[in-house]
Amino acid sequence: MYLNLIGFEDLLHEAAKQKKAFEESGKKENLQEALLQLDNEKKAFETVLQRSLDGDKNPRWEGWYSPAKRRPNNGFPTQEMLEEIKQKLETAL
Repeated sequence: MYLNLIGFEDLLHEAAKQKKAFEESGKKENLQEALLQLDNEKKAFETVLQRSLDGDKNPRWEGWYSPAKRRPNNGFPTQEMLEEIKQKLETAL
């Protein structure tokens, strides 16, 4: 699960870099690349969520990784947040 989170974070950083590149250069290609990254991010995020729901196979830790238990200030974006990011990028195109 940790490896999935790191991969997801890498995708978020790449999209952020592309957005910043657009802000500095005005090249729409950077926004298009950021939007492509969002598609990959959604898939990676679904994997992270599924692993969280699956949890550890040891009954002692059942529910330990449940997304519902995640603290609001210490987690990763929601699907709604990713959709909002996508809409803002599309608006900038």
